[in-house]
Amino acid sequence: MKKNINEKDYFLTKKRELYLKYTSKEIKAMIDPQKPDTFIWLLEELDFPWLPTIWNMKFSHYTEYNVYKYMSYMRLGHWKQYTFKDSEKLEDQLWILRKGVIK
Repeated sequence: MKKNINEKDYFLTKKRELYLKYTSKEIKAMIDPQKPDTFIWLLEELDFPWLPTIWNMKFSHYTEYNVYKYMSYMRLGHWKQYTFKDSEKLEDQLWILRKGVIK
């Protein structure tokens, strides 16, 4: 574990534990918010579900902070009970819902 840790320099996992593998600054340098394939690995490591439907509806238009906003959103209400392993199942359900609404 790193000494003299400033918690503000690190992300929190879904369980609100510090993710110490990389600092927020290092992660910011590694990801491109306009290319989800550059940050899906982070969602998996932090255990947030990846839902392209939600991303496209609410977050794809933001700039550099959209990944942070997405993770915050996934900590709220309905989504907080789900993990990265639930991503495919949830995305399928969202697709079925949208298809039924759009008819």
